Amino acid sequence: EVTIPARYLGLAKYERKYESMEFSFERPFDGKWYLQGSYTWSRTRGTAEGYVNSTINQEDAGITQDFDFGSFTDGSKGFLPNDRRHAFKFFGSYLINKEVRLGFNGVATSGAPKSCIGFVPPTVPDYNPPAGTSATGSRDYTTASSFYCLNNAGVTTLTQQGSLGRTPWTYSVDMSATWMPKIRSGNLSLQADVFNIFNFRNVVTVNQTRDFSRATSITRPGQLNQNYDQPTSFQAPRALRLSARYNF
Repeated sequence: EVTIPARYLGLAKYERKYESMEFSFERPFDGKWYLQGSYTWSRTRGTAEGYVNSTINQEDAGITQDFDFGSFTDGSKGFLPNDRRHAFKFFGSYLINKEVRLGFNGVATSGAPKSCIGFVPPTVPDYNPPAGTSATGSRDYTTASSFYCLNNAGVTTLTQQGSLGRTPWTYSVDMSATWMPKIRSGNLSLQADVFNIFNFRNVVTVNQTRDFSRATSITRPGQLNQNYDQPTSFQAPRALRLSARYNF
Protein backbone atom coordinates (compact mmCIF):
# COMPACT_ATOMS: atom_id res chain seq x y z
CA GLU A 1 0.00 0.00 0.00
CA VAL A 2 1.37 3.39 -1.04
CA THR A 3 0.11 6.78 0.11
CA ILE A 4 0.77 9.68 -2.26
CA PRO A 5 0.62 13.11 -0.56
CA ALA A 6 -1.79 15.59 -2.14
CA ARG A 7 1.01 18.11 -2.66
CA TYR A 8 2.74 15.71 -5.08
CA LEU A 9 -0.22 16.17 -7.41
CA GLY A 10 -0.58 19.88 -6.76
CA LEU A 11 -3.88 19.37 -4.94
CA ALA A 12 -5.05 21.81 -2.29
CA LYS A 13 -5.58 20.45 1.21
CA TYR A 14 -9.07 18.95 1.52
CA GLU A 15 -10.95 21.20 3.93
CA ARG A 16 -14.55 21.83 4.91
CA LYS A 17 -15.28 23.72 8.11
CA TYR A 18 -18.74 24.60 9.40
CA GLU A 19 -19.24 27.12 12.22
CA SER A 20 -22.58 28.26 13.62
CA MET A 21 -24.45 29.88 16.46
CA GLU A 22 -28.18 29.33 17.00
CA PHE A 23 -30.60 31.32 19.12
CA SER A 24 -34.08 29.91 19.61
CA PHE A 25 -37.27 30.42 21.58
CA GLU A 26 -40.30 28.25 22.22
CA ARG A 27 -43.76 28.85 23.59
CA PRO A 28 -45.03 25.38 24.62
CA PHE A 29 -48.47 24.27 23.48
CA ASP A 30 -51.05 25.08 26.15
CA GLY A 31 -53.99 23.39 24.51
CA LYS A 32 -54.66 26.46 22.37
CA TRP A 33 -51.53 27.67 20.55
CA TYR A 34 -47.84 26.96 20.05
CA LEU A 35 -44.94 29.00 18.64
CA GLN A 36 -41.27 28.32 18.02
CA GLY A 37 -38.55 30.21 16.19
CA SER A 38 -34.82 30.46 15.70
CA TYR A 39 -32.03 32.51 14.18
CA THR A 40 -28.88 30.78 12.97
CA TRP A 41 -25.63 32.46 12.01
CA SER A 42 -23.36 30.08 10.16
CA ARG A 43 -20.29 29.96 7.95
CA THR A 44 -19.00 27.17 5.72
CA ARG A 45 -15.48 27.50 4.35
CA GLY A 46 -12.95 25.20 2.77
CA THR A 47 -11.70 23.80 -0.52
CA ALA A 48 -14.34 21.16 -1.30
CA GLU A 49 -18.08 20.92 -0.81
CA GLY A 50 -18.18 17.16 -0.33
CA TYR A 51 -19.81 14.43 -2.42
CA VAL A 52 -21.02 16.85 -5.10
CA ASN A 53 -19.82 20.07 -6.74
CA SER A 54 -22.70 22.54 -6.93
CA THR A 55 -20.58 25.27 -8.52
CA ILE A 56 -20.38 23.35 -11.82
CA ASN A 57 -23.65 21.44 -11.23
CA GLN A 58 -21.84 18.09 -10.95
CA GLU A 59 -24.09 15.74 -9.01
CA ASP A 60 -22.26 12.40 -9.42
CA ALA A 61 -22.00 11.67 -5.71
CA GLY A 62 -18.49 10.71 -4.70
CA ILE A 63 -16.88 11.04 -8.14
CA THR A 64 -16.63 14.79 -8.68
CA GLN A 65 -13.75 16.30 -10.64
CA ASP A 66 -12.26 17.82 -7.47
CA PHE A 67 -9.20 15.53 -7.45
CA ASP A 68 -8.69 15.07 -11.19
CA PHE A 69 -6.10 17.83 -11.54
CA GLY A 70 -4.34 20.07 -9.07
CA SER A 71 -5.19 23.19 -11.09
CA PHE A 72 -8.90 22.57 -10.43
CA THR A 73 -8.24 23.27 -6.75
CA ASP A 74 -6.35 26.53 -7.36
CA GLY A 75 -8.35 29.31 -5.71
CA SER A 76 -10.72 26.78 -4.15
CA LYS A 77 -10.24 27.88 -0.55
CA GLY A 78 -13.16 30.14 0.22
CA PHE A 79 -16.86 30.17 1.02
CA LEU A 80 -18.51 26.95 -0.15
CA PRO A 81 -21.77 26.82 -2.17
CA ASN A 82 -23.91 25.83 0.85
CA ASP A 83 -22.70 28.77 2.95
CA ARG A 84 -25.82 30.64 4.11
CA ARG A 85 -24.83 33.27 6.63
CA HIS A 86 -28.26 34.02 8.13
CA ALA A 87 -31.39 31.91 8.57
CA PHE A 88 -34.62 32.82 10.38
CA LYS A 89 -37.25 30.14 11.04
CA PHE A 90 -40.68 30.44 12.66
CA PHE A 91 -43.46 27.90 12.95
CA GLY A 92 -46.53 27.40 15.12
CA SER A 93 -50.14 26.32 15.33
CA TYR A 94 -53.44 27.62 16.70
CA LEU A 95 -56.38 25.45 17.75
CA ILE A 96 -59.63 27.26 16.93
CA ASN A 97 -61.66 24.47 18.53
CA LYS A 98 -61.36 20.72 19.03
CA GLU A 99 -61.89 20.10 15.32
CA VAL A 100 -60.11 22.94 13.52
CA ARG A 101 -56.39 23.73 13.64
CA LEU A 102 -54.35 26.37 11.78
CA GLY A 103 -50.60 26.23 11.24
CA PHE A 104 -47.82 28.19 9.62
CA ASN A 105 -44.14 27.87 8.78
CA GLY A 106 -41.90 30.78 7.76
CA VAL A 107 -38.29 30.77 6.58
CA ALA A 108 -35.96 33.58 5.50
CA THR A 109 -32.44 32.67 4.33
CA SER A 110 -29.59 34.80 3.06
CA GLY A 111 -28.05 34.13 -0.33
CA ALA A 112 -25.33 31.69 -1.36
CA PRO A 113 -21.85 32.77 -2.51
CA LYS A 114 -21.11 33.10 -6.23
CA SER A 115 -17.92 32.10 -8.03
CA CYS A 116 -16.33 32.62 -11.44
CA ILE A 117 -15.69 29.44 -13.44
CA GLY A 118 -13.58 29.08 -16.56
CA PHE A 119 -10.80 27.10 -18.25
CA VAL A 120 -7.27 26.62 -16.93
CA PRO A 121 -4.60 28.54 -18.87
CA PRO A 122 -1.59 26.92 -20.59
CA THR A 123 0.65 28.18 -17.76
CA VAL A 124 -0.61 25.67 -15.14
CA PRO A 125 1.70 22.64 -14.60
CA ASP A 126 -0.91 20.00 -15.46
CA TYR A 127 -2.19 21.71 -18.65
CA ASN A 128 -0.35 19.19 -20.86
CA PRO A 129 -0.20 15.42 -20.15
CA PRO A 130 3.13 13.89 -19.16
CA ALA A 131 5.35 13.37 -22.24
CA GLY A 132 5.40 9.87 -23.65
CA THR A 133 2.18 8.76 -21.93
CA SER A 134 -1.43 8.24 -22.99
CA ALA A 135 -2.67 10.31 -20.05
CA THR A 136 -4.71 13.47 -20.39
CA GLY A 137 -4.05 16.98 -19.17
CA SER A 138 -6.38 19.57 -17.70
CA ARG A 139 -6.54 21.16 -21.17
CA ASP A 140 -8.64 18.18 -22.31
CA TYR A 141 -11.62 19.21 -20.17
CA THR A 142 -14.12 20.74 -22.60
CA THR A 143 -16.32 22.21 -19.86
CA ALA A 144 -15.34 25.06 -17.56
CA SER A 145 -13.85 23.36 -14.51
CA SER A 146 -11.65 25.77 -12.58
CA PHE A 147 -11.57 29.08 -10.74
CA TYR A 148 -9.43 30.50 -13.54
CA CYS A 149 -11.77 32.68 -15.57
CA LEU A 150 -11.80 35.65 -17.92
CA ASN A 151 -11.98 39.13 -16.46
CA ASN A 152 -13.79 42.05 -18.11
CA ALA A 153 -10.77 42.61 -20.36
CA GLY A 154 -10.92 39.00 -21.59
CA VAL A 155 -7.76 37.91 -19.76
CA THR A 156 -7.67 34.71 -17.69
CA THR A 157 -7.16 35.39 -13.98
CA LEU A 158 -7.33 33.21 -10.87
CA THR A 159 -10.32 33.99 -8.64
CA GLN A 160 -11.23 32.76 -5.18
CA GLN A 161 -14.20 30.46 -4.64
CA GLY A 162 -17.27 32.24 -3.31
CA SER A 163 -15.82 35.74 -3.67
CA LEU A 164 -18.06 37.19 -6.41
CA GLY A 165 -21.04 38.35 -4.35
CA ARG A 166 -24.13 36.42 -3.31
CA THR A 167 -27.53 35.42 -4.58
CA PRO A 168 -30.57 37.27 -3.13
CA TRP A 169 -32.31 36.36 0.10
CA THR A 170 -35.11 33.81 -0.21
CA TYR A 171 -38.36 33.91 1.75
CA SER A 172 -41.18 31.43 2.13
CA VAL A 173 -44.36 31.28 4.20
CA ASP A 174 -46.45 28.08 4.29
CA MET A 175 -49.88 27.82 5.88
CA SER A 176 -52.20 24.95 6.68
CA ALA A 177 -55.74 24.33 7.87
CA THR A 178 -56.88 21.00 9.31
CA TRP A 179 -60.38 19.73 10.08
CA MET A 180 -60.34 16.79 12.53
CA PRO A 181 -63.87 15.48 13.17
CA LYS A 182 -64.37 12.33 15.20
CA ILE A 183 -66.32 9.76 13.19
CA ARG A 184 -67.56 6.70 15.04
CA SER A 185 -64.55 4.97 16.59
CA GLY A 186 -61.95 6.72 14.41
CA ASN A 187 -60.60 10.18 13.60
CA LEU A 188 -60.83 11.82 10.21
CA SER A 189 -58.27 14.47 9.23
CA LEU A 190 -58.79 16.70 6.17
CA GLN A 191 -55.91 19.10 5.58
CA ALA A 192 -55.08 21.87 3.10
CA ASP A 193 -51.47 23.08 2.83
CA VAL A 194 -50.49 26.17 0.85
CA PHE A 195 -46.75 26.38 0.20
CA ASN A 196 -45.09 29.73 -0.52
CA ILE A 197 -48.43 31.46 -0.02
CA PHE A 198 -47.05 34.87 -1.06
CA ASN A 199 -45.57 33.35 -4.23
CA PHE A 200 -42.01 34.62 -3.73
CA ARG A 201 -39.96 33.90 -6.87
CA ASN A 202 -36.46 35.00 -5.87
CA VAL A 203 -33.36 33.67 -7.62
CA VAL A 204 -31.85 30.53 -6.08
CA THR A 205 -28.92 29.79 -8.42
CA VAL A 206 -27.11 31.67 -11.19
CA ASN A 207 -24.83 30.75 -14.08
CA GLN A 208 -21.26 30.93 -12.77
CA THR A 209 -19.42 30.10 -16.01
CA ARG A 210 -17.57 33.18 -17.28
CA ASP A 211 -15.71 31.68 -20.28
CA PHE A 212 -17.58 30.95 -23.50
CA SER A 213 -15.50 27.93 -24.59
CA ARG A 214 -12.09 26.30 -24.29
CA ALA A 215 -10.95 27.54 -27.71
CA THR A 216 -12.09 31.13 -27.24
CA SER A 217 -10.58 31.41 -23.75
CA ILE A 218 -7.05 30.99 -25.12
CA THR A 219 -7.27 33.78 -27.70
CA ARG A 220 -6.93 37.39 -26.55
CA PRO A 221 -9.25 38.92 -25.69
CA GLY A 222 -11.14 35.81 -24.65
CA GLN A 223 -14.84 35.50 -25.44
CA LEU A 224 -17.16 35.94 -22.47
CA ASN A 225 -20.25 33.86 -21.76
CA GLN A 226 -23.21 36.25 -22.09
CA ASN A 227 -25.25 34.10 -19.68
CA TYR A 228 -22.80 34.58 -16.82
CA ASP A 229 -24.52 35.63 -13.57
CA GLN A 230 -27.97 35.11 -15.12
CA PRO A 231 -30.58 33.14 -13.09
CA THR A 232 -30.72 29.37 -13.63
CA SER A 233 -33.36 28.52 -11.02
CA PHE A 234 -35.97 30.25 -8.89
CA GLN A 235 -37.99 29.44 -5.80
CA ALA A 236 -40.84 27.01 -6.38
CA PRO A 237 -44.10 28.92 -7.00
CA ARG A 238 -47.16 28.80 -4.77
CA ALA A 239 -48.61 25.29 -4.50
CA LEU A 240 -51.63 23.68 -2.88
CA ARG A 241 -51.79 20.18 -1.37
CA LEU A 242 -54.97 18.50 -0.15
CA SER A 243 -54.75 15.39 1.99
CA ALA A 244 -57.09 13.10 3.89
CA ARG A 245 -56.36 10.61 6.66
CA TYR A 246 -58.51 8.33 8.75
CA ASN A 247 -57.17 6.65 11.90
CA PHE A 248 -59.09 3.80 13.47
